[in-house]
Amino acid sequence: MFMVCSSLSLFSQKVQIKKDMALIDGVEFVRIEDKSPVQFTIFSLETDLELIYVRQYDPTPNGGINGFDDRYFVLSFADFDGDMEFKDSRKAELIKFLYTQKIIVDGKVPEANFNSAFERYGRKE
Repeated sequence: MFMVCSSLSLFSQKVQIKKDMALIDGVEFVRIEDKSPVQFTIFSLETDLELIYVRQYDPTPNGGINGFDDRYFVLSFADFDGDMEFKDSRKAELIKFLYTQKIIVDGKVPEANFNSAFERYGRKE
């Protein structure tokens, strides 16, 4: 039991959002600029270029089915065609996902990483 708990703690990241900055384990990861309560943009720290535009989508704005929160994020990438959906509506969880899935690496979205993530989470229209 100890090994399971201690190995899980090695892989968990503490995400904080302070003012316009997202930090992973206390280290600046990306800059965030809120556009509205349901829209924000993620910028690279290194180049200050827009990486991802994020908007929250709520298919049932009157509370969902049985009070279930069905809001989610739609991610539009600045350098690539196609949107991705993230089935959570918490900004810190999105930042953690972008970090752990290596969608953003060293202030960039590498094409191979985008393609891999798009295969799994991309919107097929």
